[in-house]
Amino acid sequence: MKIEFEEKVVPGDGNCLFHSLGAAFKLKQKDIRIAIALYLDRNRKEKINGLTLEEWLLLEKDMKLDDYCKILRMDGVWGGNMEINIVKKMFKVNIFVLMKDVIKKRYKMVSSYVFDNNANNIFLLYDGVHYNYLRVSKNMTDIRTL
Repeated sequence: MKIEFEEKVVPGDGNCLFHSLGAAFKLKQKDIRIAIALYLDRNRKEKINGLTLEEWLLLEKDMKLDDYCKILRMDGVWGGNMEINIVKKMFKVNIFVLMKDVIKKRYKMVSSYVFDNNANNIFLLYDGVHYNYLRVSKNMTDIRTL
């Protein structure tokens, strides 16, 4: 079975990841930002991929957690790997990042953030700079059918 998606194009205003995640959960991008910042603040010693959130921020963004939480709440600040990992945990979902393969006319998975094999799946389209939300337009039973 081929999975068909409906692409929800979101504004290219520096908030595209948060708009796309907001579309998935029917929330505003600002609410997603605030929720991530609160999660980071409350769970700073939690480990993801062997690093505490504090350590990860220092390595990935060269920032202290408190400073990053302030910046994350600001409109137009880009999000990426860390924010997707946090959303996966907060909402207990799997998030798959896809890119379009224009030659083969299909989607190619470039990143997966798996919470649990039984969790709901969220799909994001990434073009190297911008995220859009992909809504599944047919019933999907197996992610391996991509």
